[in-house]
Amino acid sequence: MIELGALERTLKRLAREGRRRVIVDFSEVTTLSTLAVGGFVICAEWFRSNGGEMTITGISRSLRDAFRMIDSDGRIKQQTDIVAAIKAMSPRSIEKEG
Repeated sequence: MIELGALERTLKRLAREGRRRVIVDFSEVTTLSTLAVGGFVICAEWFRSNGGEMTITGISRSLRDAFRMIDSDGRIKQQTDIVAAIKAMSPRSIEKEG
C-alpha cells in the first residue's frame, strides 16, 4: 500500500530541489485500493502542474485498468519499464536538468 502522505512530501521535496522528472516503478506492487490510485493521481497531477513530469512503469494489468479508470484523461504517462520511461521523457525537461 502506498503511503500517500509520504508520496506527497517526497514530490514536494523534489519540486523544491528543482527536480522535474520522476519515474515511479510499480513492478513490485500487486494491489492498490481505488482510493490509493486516486490519491496517487492527485499527487502526480500536483507535481505536473508545478512543472514536473511523471511517468509510471511496471504496472500489472489490473493496476493499469485501475489507472485508466481513475485517470481517464491520461495525465499520468505509462511506460513498460524504466528504460522506456527514460527514453520517453521530454527533451526539454532533460535539457533543464542535464
